[in-house]
Amino acid sequence: MTEGTIKKLFPEKQFGFIQLDNDGEDVFFRFSLLKGAKPYEGMRVGFEIEQGEKGPRARNLRIVEDGSKSTDKTEYRFQNPYNFVRYLDHKRPEKHVLGNCLPPPHDRYVGLTGRITCKAEAVTPLFISDAHGIKEENGHKSYRFFQYEGQPALPASSLRGMVRSVFETVTNSCFSVFQEDYPYPLEYRSTNALKGMKPARVVEVNKRGAKLEILELAKVSINKLPPGAEDGMRVIAIVKKSKGAYRAIEVRPASDHKELKRDEVFGWLHITGPNIENKRAERLFFRWDDRQPEPLQIHQIPDSYLYECSADVVEEYNHHLKGYSERLGEKVESLGERRELKVGDLVYALCETGENCKTVKMLRLVCVPRVRYKYCRQKFLPKHLARCSEYNNLCPACRVFGWVLESKPKKKEEKNDCKLTVYAEREGKASGDSDDYKLTAYAGRVRFSHGRITGDYETENEITLAILATPKPTATAFYLLGPSGQPDPKVTYDTVNAQLRGRKYYRHQGKAEPEEYCTPEKSEQNRTVRGVLKPGATFTFTVEFENLAPLELGALLYALELEEGMFHRLGYAKPLGFGSVKLTVENTEIIDWESRLKDITPNCGWQSVNGVKFKQDFLKEMNILYGKDKFAGLLSELRALLGSPPKLPVHYPRPGERLDPKHHPQYEWFVGNKKRINEAKKAKPKKAKLPAPVALGLATDIEEGLPLIKKDGR
Repeated sequence: MTEGTIKKLFPEKQFGFIQLDNDGEDVFFRFSLLKGAKPYEGMRVGFEIEQGEKGPRARNLRIVEDGSKSTDKTEYRFQNPYNFVRYLDHKRPEKHVLGNCLPPPHDRYVGLTGRITCKAEAVTPLFISDAHGIKEENGHKSYRFFQYEGQPALPASSLRGMVRSVFETVTNSCFSVFQEDYPYPLEYRSTNALKGMKPARVVEVNKRGAKLEILELAKVSINKLPPGAEDGMRVIAIVKKSKGAYRAIEVRPASDHKELKRDEVFGWLHITGPNIENKRAERLFFRWDDRQPEPLQIHQIPDSYLYECSADVVEEYNHHLKGYSERLGEKVESLGERRELKVGDLVYALCETGENCKTVKMLRLVCVPRVRYKYCRQKFLPKHLARCSEYNNLCPACRVFGWVLESKPKKKEEKNDCKLTVYAEREGKASGDSDDYKLTAYAGRVRFSHGRITGDYETENEITLAILATPKPTATAFYLLGPSGQPDPKVTYDTVNAQLRGRKYYRHQGKAEPEEYCTPEKSEQNRTVRGVLKPGATFTFTVEFENLAPLELGALLYALELEEGMFHRLGYAKPLGFGSVKLTVENTEIIDWESRLKDITPNCGWQSVNGVKFKQDFLKEMNILYGKDKFAGLLSELRALLGSPPKLPVHYPRPGERLDPKHHPQYEWFVGNKKRINEAKKAKPKKAKLPAPVALGLATDIEEGLPLIKKDGR
């Protein structure tokens, strides 16, 4: 957010100029940006700057009260429930305890060994699901709070994962959890692919690939489908041309034919089911010269209609089919399993015709297909942040919390232009190991206990939660940064120098609003939770550690307790405001082995230490290794997400201020923003009919937020 003072107004032309506080070039603005307010010279405003054809101009203009703090007087804005902490570009140092090195042995004590006693307090509603006591009715599931010895408890695995994620962040360790794309990049829906897509029927499948018969296409209204209609059904139809497209105005089974009329043809119904909302039509694949009830054999089809399809294209299509079936689930069960290309299948083919060949570059099931990005996600992950692959060169988090070699697919040839990142299996091997024995795992040196509840606690009544979204990495304006490391709504996985946002965190919201997390409706998409703990519930747990270097202990203590005013995020429904907990280290003890081994008295040799010094030494060393400014930037983004909640409301992007899934589903926001992006790519700013597209801001942009966007892009 930039601030300045309105310097000059031109009321007759409804525009003016703003003088920046840093004495930069004056910024042009239009009066219409200050909705509901009349600008005057000397007014303090906050805004964003974009480059126009004649110089800088303002967008998202807001009045600034008292010359210090921006307050949105013109537009409702909100914060997204999640954001990212950017990683450090600097590689970890080699053979350093806060870098990459060989982990210590487990057969002797060579470092600090002891235990940390912690207290956890829920500051917002808290829920962690139990694997037992699950109820289901009409596909809707209900879960109870995790229990240990008959009482609510915090699972050790949940505590461990929560603390490890912070530990990885502050030590610049590898991304131990990272979804790689294999063997193909992600898919996204594209209307641009329609230009080259042709309807086709598979007439042969062999080891070399497949042969397709290219056909014509006509829409068939769902209410005009014959009884018992199914995908691939042979039919006879009357086809007319209307508004430049073919429509089947009457469709009957192929067996129901008498004397063939001039405007009747034979063809096949292509039914893909409810793959989009409010679907009104299916498709008829046909040829104008198809005049007999029985389909032609491959040797009877004229060569002009036949196209070759390679084995690689078939393999990619089969992978796409698997994702299509998994994505739509029960919606396509009635259509049968769509997992592999076979003779008789009706598809859309992206065709390419040369002087001596007719080939197919891509196959898809539906006419508005999902096509693949050029690059896989792992291409954008810096090598030093890829998951550790060598036992003798582990990052700090893998040495402290444990490591298992990730099994990689066998090496393959790169396919076409996808620039796939493919891996051969890699195995860690300690020095001195024989070729027959290679170390592929290392046990962690910290052990968490379950969090046992202490004192009195209160629970909420049974709550049916609003639908929780799954991660959408194809929302590239939220998951990627531009080449400069700044938000850019136009960047995609096709952008060669794009950057990953960093490590994902759900924002601490301070409280959970019932109007955001409650819903009266139960469906397969949402969940009911029982035994949600109210704020104030407290737990105690211990972390036992062994052979930690002082700097490792300092990092662990920082990841446990964080800083004053910062909160961990734990459990279910974090996007809805649940799961903020405050961890407090109550005691840190280490063993003095000389005293311990000289005396058999219980607890002899255990001594309490002040953990503050360990944390300070860790932070100081990170400043030295990575630079004070860069490490401070990382911590500031972590504080922004886990510290004081923003003053703007927090919820997923949607078209209106209130959640209204029946009339305005949340995805409409992304549809509208996509329209803005497409227009911004094509049109000059001066000719744009829609506002500028939006990208998720940086974690520290706590006052800017995101605007509401309707489906039409307004």
